[in-house]
Amino acid sequence: MMINWFVIHNSEHLGPFSEEVLHQLFSEGDIEQGTLIWKEGMDDSISYEEAFLFKKEELSFRPIEETIDTKFETENFKQIKKEEQAIADDDLPPDLPPEIFNLQKIDSEHIAIEVEESIELVEDQEEIEEIEDTPVLIKKKKTRAAKSSKSYQYIIATLIMIILIPGAIFIKISVLKFKRPAKMSLHDYERLTEVSSDPALSNKYSFAMAKDKSTLWMSTNLPYSGDLVISMKSVTGKVLSPKKISLQTRGILNNKIATFSDFTFLEGLKLVDGYYEVEVSTTNDLEKPLITKFLHARKRQFRFFEVVLISNMDKSEFELLLQKNYKKAVSNDLEFWKELKQKYKTIQMITLQIQNSLKQVYDNPEKEWGEKVQHFEMDYKVKFGNFFTNFVIANDKSYEALKNKNFSNKLEIISNYTRLSRLARNIGSQTMSILNDLETFNNNLSLEEFKVSRKKSLNRLQNIINICNQKIEMIQTK
Repeated sequence: MMINWFVIHNSEHLGPFSEEVLHQLFSEGDIEQGTLIWKEGMDDSISYEEAFLFKKEELSFRPIEETIDTKFETENFKQIKKEEQAIADDDLPPDLPPEIFNLQKIDSEHIAIEVEESIELVEDQEEIEEIEDTPVLIKKKKTRAAKSSKSYQYIIATLIMIILIPGAIFIKISVLKFKRPAKMSLHDYERLTEVSSDPALSNKYSFAMAKDKSTLWMSTNLPYSGDLVISMKSVTGKVLSPKKISLQTRGILNNKIATFSDFTFLEGLKLVDGYYEVEVSTTNDLEKPLITKFLHARKRQFRFFEVVLISNMDKSEFELLLQKNYKKAVSNDLEFWKELKQKYKTIQMITLQIQNSLKQVYDNPEKEWGEKVQHFEMDYKVKFGNFFTNFVIANDKSYEALKNKNFSNKLEIISNYTRLSRLARNIGSQTMSILNDLETFNNNLSLEEFKVSRKKSLNRLQNIINICNQKIEMIQTK
């Protein structure tokens, strides 16, 4: 496994990592598209996206085709209007029967006219003589009064209907409940329907997730319908997973509920319980159902952004489990740092032994140079060579086990493990380089050349010892 990439995190070079490990860190959400990386031979660092993702197509959503035929909708609307007009016509009272043309009616009207003329002639007199046909006139006035009374009744009834119909529609929409989806728990259904029945004129929202994490629902008190887009990003330290989660999805709002099941994950592999930064927005103007035409008009586009708990559990239950996970992560952290500290101490001790063996080559005058070099080579292979080989193999196995554990900062944990393996390999390469230099020397070296060679060789190993000291001191602060 070639390890040649470094991750730049908080002005520090973490790594090195192999390309395979980098891809795994990205898929698990431990690094992002914009995370800077670098390897030997590069003049400057670049982002993960520039290194590996620049050929990938940008995320795009398939447009949702219209499901309502415009022509059908227009004809259907005309038919509804005709039915409404027919109902309105049925509510009106029947026309009065036609009057019968006969002589009796003519005589009555003639008498009424004569009565009116007689009243005008005697209005200056102190007393008016009784007129025999007066009852006919009084009867006609009563008929006009009855007609006027009926007209007022129709007007009052119409006004009452104008007032009551929108009220009845509002009540019907407010108490309307969507049907519970098969995967939705009863508790979540009650919670979501409570929000959808909220009579407030401002938009309200509530979210729920299926137990198998395959479906997400959003309810609202907005009685419109149309396409919605959701973007979600987990809040660090507030989800039941050490991995970052980021996704996008589409759904259709209808009957005050929207369902989302086709997720595109930008980070992570699946939904988990936790707090998310949720952004919900419309793609176009929402459709207003016919029944809502009489209600207060709302905006047909909206954008909602808020930190929301997406979980099958109550908030108190989730917080308790989150705290438990955090304690487990802290416990794993302590166990890791303890183990890492012991490994650095072991490397430090072995490197000191190699350094002391090297000093015998330079400082023992009783043996020939070639004999001393040969003894050093055998001593290293027998005592230390196999140790470092086995150490690196065991360290790589430990690294594989770490990937399935929960840590408070997994990226930092993985980086320290790769540094440890690199340091162990560096001891072997430095020792072989020193041995190669020793074999080229002979007893004819000048004193000055001898001192330079001794200092250079011992300093190589001393640098490794110093690195171990620094790491041990760093771990003690954890």
